[in-house]
Amino acid sequence: FPPRRSPELSGNFGSAGLDSPGHPLLGAAITLAEGDTTVFTGRLCLQTQPWLAEHSVLDTVLLPGTAFVELALRAGQQAGYGHLSELTLQTPLVIPSHGAVRLQVSVGAADDAGSRPVTIHSRPEGGDPQASGEHPWACHAVGVLDPAPQRPAAPAGEAWPPPGSTPLEVDGLYGRLTDLGLDYGPLFQGLRTAWQAGQDICAEIALPDGTDTTGYGLHPALLDAALRAAALAAPAGTDQAGGSGQVRLPFTWADVTLHAAGGNALRVRLSAAGQDAVTLAIADEDGTPVASVGSVTLRPTDTSQLASAVTRRPDALYELGWTPIPVSTEGAGPGSRWAITG
Repeated sequence: FPPRRSPELSGNFGSAGLDSPGHPLLGAAITLAEGDTTVFTGRLCLQTQPWLAEHSVLDTVLLPGTAFVELALRAGQQAGYGHLSELTLQTPLVIPSHGAVRLQVSVGAADDAGSRPVTIHSRPEGGDPQASGEHPWACHAVGVLDPAPQRPAAPAGEAWPPPGSTPLEVDGLYGRLTDLGLDYGPLFQGLRTAWQAGQDICAEIALPDGTDTTGYGLHPALLDAALRAAALAAPAGTDQAGGSGQVRLPFTWADVTLHAAGGNALRVRLSAAGQDAVTLAIADEDGTPVASVGSVTLRPTDTSQLASAVTRRPDALYELGWTPIPVSTEGAGPGSRWAITG
């Protein structure tokens, strides 16, 4: 894989009337004169962000679901709203092997309760904006932002790993994910060790040495590794990837707060939060809180469903159509040949 370096956060934004978000995935920001809306723009490209190629589903590079959380949190912080009350993922974001994808993260005006909506859209780069065949914007995630709560205090003298915990087998997890069509490069194979502590899963996650996390609040690959630990608590009768032909992928997030910029190595504790949902408490190696997730729902997803979403293109020139043909048994007799399809 190419070196994992973030693109330089530079450019004369002021001369264009824009602000710099200071984030590797967001290039510029502007607050609109009317409506109290702030729009953040970015450009995703494997040539400038090669680490994205390490998250491949069915041989197609997809932006990891955890990246949407990172984008929403950064946009909220820039607008003074550092708490992600909820975020629902709607459709995968495909990153082409050649070319780029344009990104928009919008933070709308506050409602009567003081909350602000956040949406994340993308569309392929290229084409004449005035032409009728322009690529449409696709909505990938919608959510709600609120002011950040007070940072929690670090638990005093918490032992790690928890006393009485039982080590869990981690080796082979990523190999099983590969068998199901999720091909993770070294950057996304961050789950190092894990323990069972009562009903909870405790794990240590880390990025490869030398990974550049400049500008990120919590690197998407590191948060993805935290979610992989949930697979270790899969129900009896299923494999650690979530079941036969299935993987458990994040669908909805709730009550997400980044308390401090994460480093390259963290601890995470996962607790059950209802059916197919877990809470995450993420801390640094000293136990200081880094991030908390009140609930993330992991939906079992068949790889065939992912294949359908990945191959679907809203700008396709042609699509398959079926025309009904009336069927009659008249004329059928000896020697007629029939076939049942489907």
